[in-house]
Amino acid sequence: TVERVLTLAGEKRVRRSLISRMHSLRTQFVLENDPAMLTSMVSYFQGLIVDMGIFTESERLKIGVALEEALLNAAYHGNLEVSSKLREEDHAQFYNLAKERRTLDPYQSRRIFVDVDLSSQGVQYVIRDEGPGFDPHSQPDPRDPANLERPCGRGLLLMRTFMDVVEYNPTGNQVTLIKRSSSRTAPSLAD
Repeated sequence: TVERVLTLAGEKRVRRSLISRMHSLRTQFVLENDPAMLTSMVSYFQGLIVDMGIFTESERLKIGVALEEALLNAAYHGNLEVSSKLREEDHAQFYNLAKERRTLDPYQSRRIFVDVDLSSQGVQYVIRDEGPGFDPHSQPDPRDPANLERPCGRGLLLMRTFMDVVEYNPTGNQVTLIKRSSSRTAPSLAD
């Protein structure tokens, strides 16, 4: 038992040491609208960022929050088309409708596409859903004091506050999130 524990601890140190030497990682995921899977993805990338040692703990937390908000928006509001207004009116009904739609067509067949570019210069997430999209410019300003207490729109505020770049495609079903490492700027993560 002691040998196994020591072996696992050694493997973890070697893995962390190996990842700290990784210059970049580009990968793509195709995900279902499962909140547990989306949260697991956030955790996975948080672990890689920790092992690569490219952001402070505070920055890593903010990046994780922004990524999770973008993924959940893609699932709930994009693919499942559950309205933010419903969450304002009835929190439980919002989640019940989302759960129901995960089993119904056309919602259940829609996927979330996630492209990740992670390097010592920073991170870029491109998240696209298969929903109808929305007009990001028509959303109320989440920084307006009148909107700060609303349960909706905070995700957009958090993403814009925590990331260096937050851009939507014209259809509104794809968002690009970029956070540059504070010690470097990355040509691959340019505006």
